[in-house]
Amino acid sequence: MPLCALVCALAFSVSCDKDNADKIDWKEIPSEILTAESGNAVITVNEVPVKIGYAKISANSDNATLTLNNVIPGYRKVEMGIDLKSAGEGEWSFSGQTSLTASPSMVTLFSVEARPTIYEISSEGKITSEGKITVVVTTKVSEEAQAGLAGTWNLLRTAAPGANLLPSAYPMQVTWKADGEYAATAANLSVALSLMGSLDIADRFNSMTFHEDGNVTAEYKEEDSEDKGDFQMPDVQTLLKALIGSDGKYHFNAGPDTEWISLPKANLAFWYALQGYCYIVPNLAASAENGDDNTNALDIMKSLDSLKYLGVDMTLLLPQIQEMMKYGLRFKYSEEDGSLELYADKEMCDPVVNAFLPALPNLDKILAEMESNPDISAEEKAELLALKQVMKAFGFEKPSDFVPLWQNTRTFRISINLVKA
Repeated sequence: MPLCALVCALAFSVSCDKDNADKIDWKEIPSEILTAESGNAVITVNEVPVKIGYAKISANSDNATLTLNNVIPGYRKVEMGIDLKSAGEGEWSFSGQTSLTASPSMVTLFSVEARPTIYEISSEGKITSEGKITVVVTTKVSEEAQAGLAGTWNLLRTAAPGANLLPSAYPMQVTWKADGEYAATAANLSVALSLMGSLDIADRFNSMTFHEDGNVTAEYKEEDSEDKGDFQMPDVQTLLKALIGSDGKYHFNAGPDTEWISLPKANLAFWYALQGYCYIVPNLAASAENGDDNTNALDIMKSLDSLKYLGVDMTLLLPQIQEMMKYGLRFKYSEEDGSLELYADKEMCDPVVNAFLPALPNLDKILAEMESNPDISAEEKAELLALKQVMKAFGFEKPSDFVPLWQNTRTFRISINLVKA
């Protein structure tokens, strides 16, 4: 009996000691906002340091919450429950997870609820009584929002001959069908735009990767800044013949001296798929930190004044810009047997194209005035000549000739075709 009592006493003592060791005086944990700018918060997201943003821990006797503001790209504020543990005198460790059902936005003033879960966020770190916090954050696109698209996709570069011995597919493909007298023009534009667009993109873009953590990276060629002289409209048949290889297939290869640049995995853009759409959301804050001054949303809005002056219907265009700020770049997609098509169809293009149609008659007048002006510069003359050559090649005498073509268009689709690496 004395032995049994001794064992019970020891067990009770150990239990009490453990409870005391695990018990945290939550009132000692700093509850103020700790900013990355001040250096009091050292935060990384997918191993990328956060330069602007803050962290805050709120704790009581029952639970604790970590708040991250302007830390997760595309989200102004993210909160998650965390488990707190003592990590020594005046120091506590924590970890937590949460699922985000809201869509990320290019501008974090906008937030759009969506279902199901898009991103899964995990965090761990330490906070000290001196008001210093370290937070390591990782993101992951949910399995449903990955939709089987995660991985590297290369630009389609080889295509077998199809109908009329034309390529059965193009790296950049335009499908255009119109009714009545505009049917032939639309068919010619389909071939010409597909061919010219494919030759251009084949020399500028190689691949893109949808990472499971949500990052989008790519291999691309830096745009040439050299003046290549006057534009000359190429002959379509000559271009097609030059693309045929010894195997009888069409090959859209990059130039022999092309050097691909890799877009770093640095939270510059994020992706997810939802309800038949693939979204690519640029991180404007990260782009600005990397010296890209062209991503300021206010500057974009200011630049719209010149479009309004030309006659662009801003009541149609502004909602489309606002939608882009909310959702980022949105594409429909089709994925099958290792091939991926990202595309925009007439339904998606209609609001933007219809916004610009009223400006085309005004553009007619501007070009006519330039043509009759003997004082325009040699550079302006060259630009005017190039534009007239392009319009003539596509069957247009003036910009407003495009209006009835679009009004009689029944099918339009512009696609980027990729293959799984």
